[in-house]
Amino acid sequence: MQKRIQRAVSILAVFFVLSTGAAVWACSNMGPDKHVGMVKAIDLKEGVLTLIDAETGKPLQFATSASLLKGVKVQDKAVVTFKSEGERLVAKELVVR
Repeated sequence: MQKRIQRAVSILAVFFVLSTGAAVWACSNMGPDKHVGMVKAIDLKEGVLTLIDAETGKPLQFATSASLLKGVKVQDKAVVTFKSEGERLVAKELVVR
């Protein structure tokens, strides 16, 4: 009986995550050096991507190259893999969902 309950809870949890979409993404669940959120602004001239962090709701700015920003639009949901260079966050990879 307990296994049936655990299975049912697992199925409901998967259903919930899939039905709510990207809003349930959290950076802490993505692993180290990743942030997840919605693209708020793109500055091609300065090479800066601003992302509204899904976990904290705060804006984060990433230094990036024009090649990483190709095809990215404001309001896209994105996962940014980054490295820290002092106070600066530098995007190494950008995946739009």
